[in-house]
Amino acid sequence: MTLSFNAWGWYTGHEQFISNLVVAQIAPAPQTGSLQVTISPAAAIAAGATWQVDGGIPQSSGATVSNLSVSNHTVSFNSVSGWMTPSNQTVSVSANSTATATGTYVAIAQTGSLQVTISPASAMTDGAKWQVDGGTFQNGGATVTNLLVTNHTVSFSAISGWTTPANQTVFVSANTTTTVSGTYVPSGPAGSLEVTIVPAAALTAGARWQVDDGTWQNNGATVTNQSVGHHTVSFNTVSGWTTPSNQTVSIKAKAVARTKGTYTFSAQGIYNGLFSNTNGVSEETAGMMSGLDVTASGTYTGKLLIGGGAHAISGGFNVSGVGSNYVQRTAKQGGPLTLLMTLNWNDSPPYITGTVSGSNGAWIANLTNELAVKEASSAEYTAWVAPELNGSPPGYGYMLMTNHKGDFTLSVTLADGTSFSQAVPVSGAGVLPVYGNLYGGMGLLLGWIGLESGSPAGNLAWIKPTSRSTALYTNGFTNLVAVQGSPWTNPLPHTAAIDLPSGQLAIAGESLRTNLTFNVAVSNNNALVKLAGSPTNSLTGSINPKTGLLTVTFGNGAGRATTAGKGAVLQHETNAAGFFLGKTNAGSILLQP
Repeated sequence: MTLSFNAWGWYTGHEQFISNLVVAQIAPAPQTGSLQVTISPAAAIAAGATWQVDGGIPQSSGATVSNLSVSNHTVSFNSVSGWMTPSNQTVSVSANSTATATGTYVAIAQTGSLQVTISPASAMTDGAKWQVDGGTFQNGGATVTNLLVTNHTVSFSAISGWTTPANQTVFVSANTTTTVSGTYVPSGPAGSLEVTIVPAAALTAGARWQVDDGTWQNNGATVTNQSVGHHTVSFNTVSGWTTPSNQTVSIKAKAVARTKGTYTFSAQGIYNGLFSNTNGVSEETAGMMSGLDVTASGTYTGKLLIGGGAHAISGGFNVSGVGSNYVQRTAKQGGPLTLLMTLNWNDSPPYITGTVSGSNGAWIANLTNELAVKEASSAEYTAWVAPELNGSPPGYGYMLMTNHKGDFTLSVTLADGTSFSQAVPVSGAGVLPVYGNLYGGMGLLLGWIGLESGSPAGNLAWIKPTSRSTALYTNGFTNLVAVQGSPWTNPLPHTAAIDLPSGQLAIAGESLRTNLTFNVAVSNNNALVKLAGSPTNSLTGSINPKTGLLTVTFGNGAGRATTAGKGAVLQHETNAAGFFLGKTNAGSILLQP
């Protein structure tokens, strides 16, 4: 093929080729348009409202986005707290023009609450109420919820004898409780009010009264110019005293209304306790505070037991909870006593501490008194008074106890045969004071038994003086003995009190030629049955199914002579223990699996 060129060196061949080349070089560019979006209202814009096209860059209200393709586009809006977001919009953009769109946010209604208090209290007693924006009347202190965030009007009801508070305009803020108050003022004819307070001890402690939350008044004061209608009398709080309840008093025109407030002693009740010298228990310096009755007016009466004597005491506690007594005793009785007590009324339960001291402070004993309580249930117990290790007497004394709804009776037999009984309430702290005045006022049994665990337990001081009036332990002794007990439940008929098909009954001490160990069982009629392998000595015994008392009679090895002993069964331990007496000393009895 031959190519032709013009004068300038250009190819001048095929015309169609040139034509196609020119057309390809001058093809038109793609067409575009713009988009402008406005947002309303201005508050939404101020809160941060923006828009975007096709998920692009967020734009402010009124902004224009250019170079958008000629087609449909999606306009969306961001979320703004407190506003409903406009729905997405599809907008058609035309070539060389600006499309427009508008997004309208809608405010979400915000709410708050309103609480209105009314004073004085006597106005509410007479029927004072409030309402918001003319709605339902509310009691003072009530709260109305779901109120729009805006100004609201609070108004008050009209009641006879009172000037109604003026209406109030209150702005309720979002998500909070706005509080306001309305004060009624007495109107119309006036009367007076006089209030008395009893007892005198409460007045000494600072008892006072007030009307409608006004100025505090003393006992017997009269407050004048009180509006006709109902008023509230209240009383102040006084340490150690229970405050009287508020009273509603009706005031009449030109008349004096009278009422009375009675304080009661917060720590009233019956207290029982013990006192002993810190240097050691002795019959001359130890004893019991029995039945100290503290009354509602703060006075007390009771007895101080010491050295075989019972000395009456009475008085009252001062504002600090302190009471004192001087007990006149003869020199033969041991001389006068001084009693100091402090009532710890802020403790629960309250209790009394103090001292008992001899003449001119010759000795000082510490005193603890516990408050007695009533209980809903009753129970019975058995207990041993276990012997001191290597001490005398070697046998086990025993106790039979009954707790009838807090009233405790105690029957004690000690291992030298001495017995006494005591009736005393159990305390709120779960302890029982034990005081036995023994041997003609010359000896004692003293200590606390705890019942917190459900079984009696504690330590007791047992003092027997030197004496020739009995052949047993003439030199006397001072022992610290342990109480170990168990609840007692009466067995069913034809049922053994303890399950002991095979056990040992050990008898030792006194003047036995040899200690005895019997193989025994407890039958279903609660008799001791002698089993094979036992000594030839005679043996009978039984358990009282109603009390838990163990009785044993055995041949002591001196011909046909027999010796009797007694003790108590501990059901929870499945064993029993007791003692028997000889001419000059005692022996022990122990039944165990």
